[in-house]
Amino acid sequence: MSTKLTAHDKKDLPAEDKLPDATRRRREHFLPIRKPDLVRLILSDERLATNEIADLNSICHRLDALIHLRFHRLLSQLKAAYAPCDPDADTRNLTDWSEVERVQMREHFFDSFGELARNANYLLLAQEQIESLAGIASDWGLRLDVDFSIFARLEVYARGDIMGQKSRRNWRNWFRVEQVDVPTHERLIVCFHLCDHPRMDETCNSQSIYLKMFKNIPKLDVDMLLPGTRAKMTLFDKGKIWFPTLSGLVLAFVRFAKAVTFIVSGTLWGFFGFLAIIGGTIGYGIKSFFGYLQTQNKYQLNLTRNLYFQNLDNNAGVVHRLLDEAESQEFREAILAYYLLWRNAPKEGWTLQQLDEDAEAYLLEKIDLDVDFEADDAVRKLLQIGLAEQCHDQLIPVTLSTALERLAECWQFEWTIRGEDADER
Repeated sequence: MSTKLTAHDKKDLPAEDKLPDATRRRREHFLPIRKPDLVRLILSDERLATNEIADLNSICHRLDALIHLRFHRLLSQLKAAYAPCDPDADTRNLTDWSEVERVQMREHFFDSFGELARNANYLLLAQEQIESLAGIASDWGLRLDVDFSIFARLEVYARGDIMGQKSRRNWRNWFRVEQVDVPTHERLIVCFHLCDHPRMDETCNSQSIYLKMFKNIPKLDVDMLLPGTRAKMTLFDKGKIWFPTLSGLVLAFVRFAKAVTFIVSGTLWGFFGFLAIIGGTIGYGIKSFFGYLQTQNKYQLNLTRNLYFQNLDNNAGVVHRLLDEAESQEFREAILAYYLLWRNAPKEGWTLQQLDEDAEAYLLEKIDLDVDFEADDAVRKLLQIGLAEQCHDQLIPVTLSTALERLAECWQFEWTIRGEDADER
């Protein structure tokens, strides 16, 4: 019998790996478990002999190194594609690209970045879905006015569809603290290219591609992450601006009527009364204007506070972080698929469906993780590397010793390609 992680083992997991209850997470392809923890889980199988543990451990290390080498090549390609569009670049550009070439490079980067996001199990949100959220806010967000014409291209990727919890005080509950369920994206990436627009901030430009990564964003607050937004004031805030203004105008009108009377009578008081009207009207106008600015600043401060601790990375940093996530996901899928095929499958092998079901049952039993295991993607990697063979619709794993040999061959092949790429550069 294979062992199951005890409560003590789960307690030792890093804080970010303590998973929410399975019933509060929608089933996705993403495997939210660190590579070392998955390897430790696999090697804890009591059925393994000492030599098998050593071989499996070596397979894990070699597979990890091979995938890392492949993703290092992808990183170099993405960095080269992003260089002309990086708003934070501090290196000199020695190439004079034409506008047509810049457009082509931006399109190429968007396509490459989208493929990378899918490899890290992010889902692209539909444009209609994003636009439908504009102007809507949760109890912790802000109602915003979004002008989507500011974007030449906008893509939003999400991962981790969970039901989070937040605290709030509600007048219906006599302002006592209560916990409420909030549909939340655990990870959200905003990728956009701006066009020349009156709302475009002076710190932005239309030649760059901007990348932003956030965590734990309520679904209703996605529009808070977009540039060129303006806060929508509540009726209460509008009242604080317009009520003094209207009352001032009424008072000014009354004073104006009195001043006219004094002027008609030809007294000195009429002249002073007229000056008081002018001064009062100007004073109320200035007061209302600064009240408007103060309210706008309050909204901007609230927006900054809300996002300060939820921002994970920006621009080129997003590319590096996403590559690391995709690399880790590739390793987790591949090693889990190989181990289960080698450990649990009969001699005649398994179908893709059998592997998928066994992987999902294994993760649910061992770490209470209910996921939709992406078996087809995992098998594609195993067949490509040579860790499994396909006979009709049956998948058959190679032995541990053969796996070690083929991983060594793949490493040599990838290293040769890397050398050839370096020579071309």
